[in-house]
Amino acid sequence: HTALAVPLMLRLYEELIAKGVTEDELHRARQALINSYPFLADTPQKKLSLELDRALYGIQVDDEDTHRDKLLGTAVADVTRVLRATHRPEIANIVLLGDPERLEPIAQAVPGLESFEMVAYPAHP
Repeated sequence: HTALAVPLMLRLYEELIAKGVTEDELHRARQALINSYPFLADTPQKKLSLELDRALYGIQVDDEDTHRDKLLGTAVADVTRVLRATHRPEIANIVLLGDPERLEPIAQAVPGLESFEMVAYPAHP
């Protein structure tokens, strides 16, 4: 299925950047992010990770109300602008894992492929 999936994935990625998201997609994403907020720090490991991000990188996580307000204040045009500014499908890096003999012809057939590198994974002793 990889031979069909890779070109389809690239086409869908290009369409997303070209067209942006719909209001319905943004609404669903907002709701998912708002509803998942409590799970950012629901385990000791996640709490520690947040503290490390804050201490090492200066990353501050908004409180729940601020998080929700920022998401609700985001417009389709904002998402589209950021998508176009930060994503370049024409320079995507694709990683395929599996049998090299089967994947190499698939990789070589990717439209616009500029380079190809195969890395063999060591066999188990």
